[in-house]
Amino acid sequence: MPYRTVTDIPWYKVTDESHLHIVDSRSTRRKFDLKVQKLEKQRLAAERRRQTPKQLMKPSELPKIEVPNYIERGPSDILRAIGGCLKRDFTATDYKFHDDPFFDTIQFYAKKEIICCQNKVESVLLDMF
Repeated sequence: MPYRTVTDIPWYKVTDESHLHIVDSRSTRRKFDLKVQKLEKQRLAAERRRQTPKQLMKPSELPKIEVPNYIERGPSDILRAIGGCLKRDFTATDYKFHDDPFFDTIQFYAKKEIICCQNKVESVLLDMF
């Protein structure tokens, strides 16, 4: 049963067993049921392992390995394949801040203000032209 220690002083690390120091707030009945379920899963897994026979095949019985033909690919093809799997990270900083993260805003309200200002500038430019 894990107990919480409140200090790093070795003398006080030994906690008393009162209800105030218990981290696990589940009831004893629930803990017992979870332990029984875990033991049952372990027993079933061990039984399955015992029932499955281990068959070692001779090298002559193994299926023959066929090496596929080599496909010529350039570095940009690999980058396109990786880029097709990735999605845009909306929590990342703006591209202009990648070189110097000191200029990046940390507070949420400041980020919100910058986005609002960018939108206003865009709308003004669109109205002008």
